[in-house]
Amino acid sequence: MARTGKIDAIEKFRFTVAFTGLGRAGFSEVSIPKYTITKGEYREGNAPDNVQLFPGLTRTEDVVLSRGSTTSQDLYEWLRLVFDPEKLPNGLPQAGQGQNQVPLGNTDDYRKEVTVTLFRRNGVPAKQWVLRNAFPIAFQPGSDLNANEDGEKSIEQITLAYETFEEISGVEISAPLAGENQE
Repeated sequence: MARTGKIDAIEKFRFTVAFTGLGRAGFSEVSIPKYTITKGEYREGNAPDNVQLFPGLTRTEDVVLSRGSTTSQDLYEWLRLVFDPEKLPNGLPQAGQGQNQVPLGNTDDYRKEVTVTLFRRNGVPAKQWVLRNAFPIAFQPGSDLNANEDGEKSIEQITLAYETFEEISGVEISAPLAGENQE
């Protein structure tokens, strides 16, 4: 196969995921963070063929992390920091109750920095994505159960929303490397 550039593309099978306060977690699949910027159009008066474009709202797309189901409840406990119905007074708040609605808990408790590090084949970090102020918005504790699927592993998934992300590459990558706990 002919090379089209001086630098080979990075293989995507060797990566780690680290959470502030949770340490490193082994995931088998991670979607990469993504920005989407809406495009706005402006037309002066009734000039139909002179449209000016401008950047609009910037949005981040949710990141989904998948791993084999384990007995660990670290992801579930993180989700419960965002919303735990058992901690609400008088049960679940109803829409339209105004001042009686229960606010979310302390955001410092559940917002975390999530770092995804992609490694080259020789173990050297190649790229890193740092999700800022990430928190879980969906959690599936396992795959649907089916007695006919002999040997299939149960997969749990967590979906994260985040405010922004930073992409780091090359020598600028610092921590966390494989095996390190991030506090």
